[in-house]
Amino acid sequence: MYDEFGPSVSTMGQTAGLNGMIYDAEGLEDDLNDSNVIGALKGSCSVVSTKDDHLCTFEMLIAEGDGLDFGTIIASGAMEYKTGSGGFLIVEAAGDAYNGYNSGILSLTYESIGMDTILMGELSLS
Repeated sequence: MYDEFGPSVSTMGQTAGLNGMIYDAEGLEDDLNDSNVIGALKGSCSVVSTKDDHLCTFEMLIAEGDGLDFGTIIASGAMEYKTGSGGFLIVEAAGDAYNGYNSGILSLTYESIGMDTILMGELSLS
């Protein structure tokens, strides 16, 4: 995904955006390509401490089943902006294909940070 963070966004209160594609984790065994795309993510994170802590909100559009049905998720929470770290975000809203859910957790970990920032995630809805 594209990540606006870097040395220029590191002081309290600064905000940067992230956006990119969501891939099915099964595609990790092979090279990820367009056939593995199951959705899109956009979000923003604000620096809230001097120790790489960010407050983030992510909006996701995810294809379900045969790709003809879509669900939307909005999640927010604290993230540690460091490779190998991340955070647990609370699902604040779920819609479309996910209308039957009213809560959940999105677990994210930064696998790499830079021009090609990679977040690995797991979504649990209830």
